Amino acid sequence: MTVILGQITDNLLHQHYAVQLTVALNEPFEVITASSRYRASDFAAKPMVKHQLNSAGSVLVLLVNPASRFGHTLSKHLLKEDHSAIPEQLLTPLTVLAKQWHQQEISDQRFLELLKQLTDGLVHTCSFKQPLGDTRISQALDYIERYHERVIPATELADLTALSTSRFLHLFKHVTGVSYRRMQLWLRLMASFDLVGSTLTMTQLAHSSGFADSAHYCRTFKECFGYTPSAVFKRSEFESITTNKKTTG
Repeated sequence: MTVILGQITDNLLHQHYAVQLTVALNEPFEVITASSRYRASDFAAKPMVKHQLNSAGSVLVLLVNPASRFGHTLSKHLLKEDHSAIPEQLLTPLTVLAKQWHQQEISDQRFLELLKQLTDGLVHTCSFKQPLGDTRISQALDYIERYHERVIPATELADLTALSTSRFLHLFKHVTGVSYRRMQLWLRLMASFDLVGSTLTMTQLAHSSGFADSAHYCRTFKECFGYTPSAVFKRSEFESITTNKKTTG
C-alpha cells in the first residue's frame, strides 16, 4: 500500500491496478470518470476504472495492491460498484486517522500502525463472513505479501500452489480480478517509490524497479497515475509513505 497526502491537480484521466481510496481533509474534490462528473468528500475505485481527481484542498489517497488481503477484501466484498463512496465502516476511522496525520498529531510510523490495525480488522471480519476464495490463491497472496520487496515470477507461485503456470494465471485473474502480469507492473511501480530521493537517474530508477528502460517506466507510470514520474517526485505538495519508507516530493 502507498499513501499519498496533498493536493491533486492537473492530472489526466487514467486507470491503474490498485484499489484507490480518497478522502478529503477539508473540502470536497472533483471526480471525473468515463461516464460522470461530480464533487465528493470521499471516493473509492476498483482496479482499472478510469478516473481523474482535482482537489483545491488536501486529500489522503490510499493505493492498495488488489492482490493483498486488504485489496482483495475491498474489491470483492466492500466495494459493490466500480466507483463509489467509501463504505462507512472504513470511511469514519480512516478520516479520523488522516486528519490526525495531516495535523501532525501522530507520527508517520504511528499512522501506519493504526492503519494496519484498521485494515487487518476489516480483512478478518470479511474473511470470517465471506472467505477470500480459492485456498491456493490465498496461499499465493500470503507469499506475495511476505516477499513484497521483489517481483515474483508466475512460475514460482505456480510451483508453490502445485498448479501449472497457465492454470495459476487463469485462477489468479479469476479470484483477484487482475491479471498477474498487470500485478507485476504495479508492484514494479510501487518499488520505484521506495527509490525516490536517491541519486539514481530515471534510467537507473527504471532498471532498479524491473523495467526494461526509462521510456517503458515513464509510459506505465503516466498511464497509472495521470502524471509523469518526474512531475510527481518533484512536486513539493505531495508526501507519500509506504510500508518500507517515506518520501517527500
